[in-house]
Amino acid sequence: SAKDGETDVDNMEGYQMICALTDYVLTSFGTLHCVELQGLEVQGYENPCHYIVEGIAKKLEEILSGGHACELTKGT
Repeated sequence: SAKDGETDVDNMEGYQMICALTDYVLTSFGTLHCVELQGLEVQGYENPCHYIVEGIAKKLEEILSGGHACELTKGT
């Protein structure tokens, strides 16, 4: 998401997108650890990874359309 001539350090929009997606995964699934995510039991899904990928894809669409407020940085 960095604009031409912008470095990663200056890319606050990209940081906010990553932060929002990380916040979503933590609040929705409780962890970022792959082994723990694979062990989740989700009703209606034989493989929890399918549910996780669907959720992340939907959130990423929302973030890329401009809805990427990061809850982790609010109030700091």
